[in-house]
Amino acid sequence: MNFKKIIPLTFAALSAAGALSACSDSSVVGADEQANSVAVHLDEKEIASKTATLVKESSKPNVVTTVIISSDLNEDRTRKVRSTQVLEGDDTYNRTMNSIIAVDTINTSYKTEKGWVYYSYHDFEAYSLYGDFYSMQDENGVIYGPIALIENATKMGDGWHLIKSLNCWNESKWFVSNDSVFEFMEHLTVYAHDAYAKIDLDYSSRDSLVLNQFVEDCIADGGTVFKSARGIDTQRQPELRCTLPSLHENPIRISRWEKYASYVINNCRSDIVPEMRIPQVSCPPEKCDGPSLGW
Repeated sequence: MNFKKIIPLTFAALSAAGALSACSDSSVVGADEQANSVAVHLDEKEIASKTATLVKESSKPNVVTTVIISSDLNEDRTRKVRSTQVLEGDDTYNRTMNSIIAVDTINTSYKTEKGWVYYSYHDFEAYSLYGDFYSMQDENGVIYGPIALIENATKMGDGWHLIKSLNCWNESKWFVSNDSVFEFMEHLTVYAHDAYAKIDLDYSSRDSLVLNQFVEDCIADGGTVFKSARGIDTQRQPELRCTLPSLHENPIRISRWEKYASYVINNCRSDIVPEMRIPQVSCPPEKCDGPSLGW
């Protein structure tokens, strides 16, 4: 098959029962396996691929295995693997996923926050917090993740733009058409600006039910829905944007984060495969960008 990389140009964009239920403590099988000291230039997709490969290679029959890959930023803002961990059990994976779901705010103290990396290039400045990549294979062979959370603050001409992006790289979400595989990343991404009283929430999926629920929730919260087309193939992987009014609060709260972050995480697994068809999304014209969001 031909492989085509179709990835949203975000800065990197309802739960399945029991997906986050803890069942055992994790014990270290191999921890802090240091990567080669030579700086390897990777993008996010390549690290996600390494995470998925490692969890498959490390798993044993009837044993839950969790893999964590950490990375550092190179000078050219690409990434290199810093360390890998292979753990038995699901405790670390579940605990981390629950902590991601629970934090429904954007960090506004990035300049002094531990773990954030500062870099600049000509007129470009940014603070970034690159989360680890997490993947797990359960005793039945179901693969969860890879999941990664990235936070970023980028200074542009009109001030600081804040971004928080939860990304699912599970192969089950890819779209197969005409003997080609389109590699999609399902994601939930939040954009805020320190000078604007609004917040943008982007959601990418092929689940019609959840996309329609996203539209309803956006309108109920006083927002406006837009069909996003920022460089992705929206015919195969729709992406919606909800623009909401936001108070100048610190930290900035993200409406509906818990609900849709839960959906991204709980459905980022190999046994939940979307239908291979183009989703249809209905939306009242007065609340949307255009008369209809149907694809």
